[in-house]
Order: sequence, then C-alpha cells, then structure tokens
Amino acid sequence: TTTSRRSNTVGLNRHTAKWEENFAKLLRYKSQHGDCMVKYNYEDTKLARWVDRQRYWYRLMKDGSKKKSQMTEGRAKRLADIGFVFYVRGGGGGDGGATGNAAASNDDVDGGSARRRESRWDARLAELLEYKARTGNLNVPHNYAENPALSNWVEKQKNELRLRAEGKESQMTPERERKLLAAGLTSRGRGAVWAQRVEALERYKSAHGHCRVPHSYPDDPQLAKWVSKQRTEMKARKEGRRSQLTDERIAQLDGLSFWDESYSAIASAAVARVAADADTDNAADADVAAASEVEV
Repeated sequence: TTTSRRSNTVGLNRHTAKWEENFAKLLRYKSQHGDCMVKYNYEDTKLARWVDRQRYWYRLMKDGSKKKSQMTEGRAKRLADIGFVFYVRGGGGGDGGATGNAAASNDDVDGGSARRRESRWDARLAELLEYKARTGNLNVPHNYAENPALSNWVEKQKNELRLRAEGKESQMTPERERKLLAAGLTSRGRGAVWAQRVEALERYKSAHGHCRVPHSYPDDPQLAKWVSKQRTEMKARKEGRRSQLTDERIAQLDGLSFWDESYSAIASAAVARVAADADTDNAADADVAAASEVEV
C-alpha cells in the first residue's frame, strides 16, 4: 500500500544517510591516522561499533549466510577502496587492540586504478558533506579559498550531471549520480529548488489534506506549475519517454501520497529500487552487538 511504501522509504533513507555519515567519519579518521583500523577504545565509540558491524555484515554476505546482511557489493567496494580490512585475526569483532594484528583478506574486492579514482571521488564527496554540515547548503563558492580543489570538483560534478541528463558523453556513473542526488547536489542548483517545492507541497498537504494543487492556485503559482510538471514527467516515464524524474524523487513524492493509482506500479518499483541498497533491518544493531560479544 501507499502507506507502507511511505514508511519503508523514510526508514531506508534514514539508514542510508546514517551509513554515509559514518563512512565520512571513517574517511576523516583515515586522514588523521593513516588507516581504517579503528580500535575498540577509540574516543568515538559509535564509529568503532560501526566499523565492527561492517566486518560482521561483510562476512554474512560472503559466507552466504541465511541471515540477511546489510552489506552490499557497492558498500564493500567503497570500503575496500579506502583500505578497509574486512578480516582481522582473533575473530570478527573490532581490531583486537593493536593495528598490527590485522590480517587483510580483501583480494576478492576489485582493485586497480579505477578503485583509486573512486576513492579520491568519495573523499571529495565527504568534503562536500562536511561543507554542507557547516554551512547548511552545497553552494561552494567558485573562489573558495579554504578548499579550491573542492570548488573545482563541485563545478565539474554539476557539469557531468548536466551532460548525463542531456544524453551526452559524461564521466558521471549511475552510482555517482545516486550519491550526489542523495546529498542534494544537481546541475545548476536544481536540488535546492526541488527541496523548496517539496516543502511547499508538504505545507499544502498539511493545510488541505491532499496534493492536488489546482492549476490556478493563487497562493503559490510556482508550486502549481511544478506539481503539473512532475505529473507530466511521470506520464513521460510511464510511456517510455525521457523523463527528468529519478527513482529517488518518485519515492520522495510517493511518501506524500502524490501519485494517482494509475502510477502506483511505477512508484512501487521506484521505491523498491531505492530500498535495494539500503538498510532494512531495524533490529540489526542488537543482532550485531550480540554476535560481536560472542566472537570477540
């Protein structure tokens, strides 16, 4: 049902954001310490536990366990790209104290120059997320003296997103696009406009109980035009034509019960795809903690 899809989407987005936040913290740890071997007694105990959980989920995924794993191949690759050690001597929990006790066994995760490129790309994304946390936006100035490389990188990503949207040759991959859209970055600042329109739609629904904004809505003509455009884009997608609507945006609007029944199948499929790479087990932390106590 629409209600269950909305509930799942909110939960999945929350868990995905939490994973990205901890990954960014791990990148900062590596920049300070030179490795990803976060010890049990590290001052950030939440990060230490998160690192331990990644090893646990990775083993479940690789061992073919019947128990559901929250690790995906995409996440495993991103961790391997920054030198994360998945197997540690002395069991699956933590680092066992000294980093020298670690025995890496990451050969089954693809490497090479492509891996190093993605590692550098992810490091820039982490810098952008830190900038957003400090300033509340993604509007990195063109002449950002504090980090000129980040400024240039952001402009390049916007350009690559635009090229991809236009169907032209681009270095933007679907995975990179997904990460940027999740962070709120789109070409030419469209992410900010989208967020503003969604907030306006939420206010409208709160006041009227539905999302059927009339074409001649005098209180907010821009919202009326925007709502009409989203329905037009959804119709184009249903008919197999090019559409600017991404799965993430379809799922976000679905969370507001925006789509008519005629689009329910497309909305459900979009929500499912968004959910595929997210954490779905809310009881996972307790499960991992119990397993870690046994294995340490």
